[in-house]
Amino acid sequence: MPRLLLPVSIYLLLAGLYLFAIPVGESPDEPGHLQCIEQVARYNRLPVMEPIPQGDVWWAHGRIVAGHMCYHMPLYYLAAGTILRGVAATTDSSVTYEFPPTNPRFEPEIAMFLHDKTTFWQLAEPITLTALRLFSIGLGLALVWASYHLTRRLAPEWPLFAVFAAVLVAGWPQIAYLSRAITNDILATTVAVLALAVAAEVGKPRRFMVLAVLASLAVLSKVTMTFIVVIVGMVWVLEFRQYQGQRRAYVWAMVVSAVVWLATAVLLLYHPILREHLAISNRAFSTIPAQVYTFVYWREFMVMTLSSGWARLAWMNLPAPATHAYLWWGLLTIATVSGYYLLWRKAETGQQRLLLWLCLFWSVGLILTYLRINVNRFQPQFRFMLALTPVLAAGAAVGCLYGVRVRPFYQWSLIVGIATALVVYNVWFIFTIVQPVYGWRF
Repeated sequence: MPRLLLPVSIYLLLAGLYLFAIPVGESPDEPGHLQCIEQVARYNRLPVMEPIPQGDVWWAHGRIVAGHMCYHMPLYYLAAGTILRGVAATTDSSVTYEFPPTNPRFEPEIAMFLHDKTTFWQLAEPITLTALRLFSIGLGLALVWASYHLTRRLAPEWPLFAVFAAVLVAGWPQIAYLSRAITNDILATTVAVLALAVAAEVGKPRRFMVLAVLASLAVLSKVTMTFIVVIVGMVWVLEFRQYQGQRRAYVWAMVVSAVVWLATAVLLLYHPILREHLAISNRAFSTIPAQVYTFVYWREFMVMTLSSGWARLAWMNLPAPATHAYLWWGLLTIATVSGYYLLWRKAETGQQRLLLWLCLFWSVGLILTYLRINVNRFQPQFRFMLALTPVLAAGAAVGCLYGVRVRPFYQWSLIVGIATALVVYNVWFIFTIVQPVYGWRF
């Protein structure tokens, strides 16, 4: 796909810059995730919550570098652990990594660890960790492709709209930064947006069998992806009603899907480690703190969500200026709402309307899941909603380019303009905001 060359190049450029700019361990829960990966590589088994977190403050070395994240579903850890073991064997390296000491002044300062990184081009980590980051960057390409693919389905007569959507996602600072992180969110998001892309092939009943597998893999990556199963079921019902001549094919596809989901449920309920981790996840979502019922809680939730949805790096304590986040979300919201309004007005076939219903179901499912997470614990981090970005980008592309839909030159001008602006902003952010925190020289 030649049209994907520009967004893919932007994504790889920015992911590479953040790879060098952000030291090891300076991503949310990265040390904890790495402990789970190392367990797979060392013991060839599912990770368990070892070592037990220890320390008086939450950023103590014994708490941060511990197995407290290993209650998550294991698919990412199995994949990353296999890569870690293979790279370690090939390069004669250790599968374990000793993190530097934690920063005793962490709360007034931003860096979690005391790093010895002195220059921008210095990767102060072993090749095994770099391999895991490259794995994450590769997975992150799915977001760029899914944004392109969904927009092509929503606006097939205007191919440059899809390029605009892919460029938006590729240059999005938070996405570019998270793409090099060692975290299970990357795989969960990748599988989710692949499911969204497959779901966008409306009118093809056999794809529901693929969707069932992808939904199961998403759940095995992160239990919060369970909403995909519900979305798949809702889309199936709408298509079953719409395509009466293919109802037998739809029934057969759903029977196979039900078997796949049943097998996944049996695995989760009867495998002792998975059952225990599922129980821990359920307990984590079973309590509601008193502050949830206050206005201040939800005000801070909105502020942090908008900030982390634009650029809020490190351990959520290295933000871009708030005005930048508000401007981004204001313009994106106007463009996205306008785009979907225009798409709904021009929708002339049942297939087009089903696509729009899919985008609505997907958005509502993700938002409700995100709210559910934050009802139980204060976690206003947009990384839990990264799978929403293809839907946002597709609507924004239509909203921004619809007025010049018959003028390719103007479309390319807007594409190149937004691409340039996003690249310049990321470079500015790295060398103006990130560099003073970690102190490396270029």
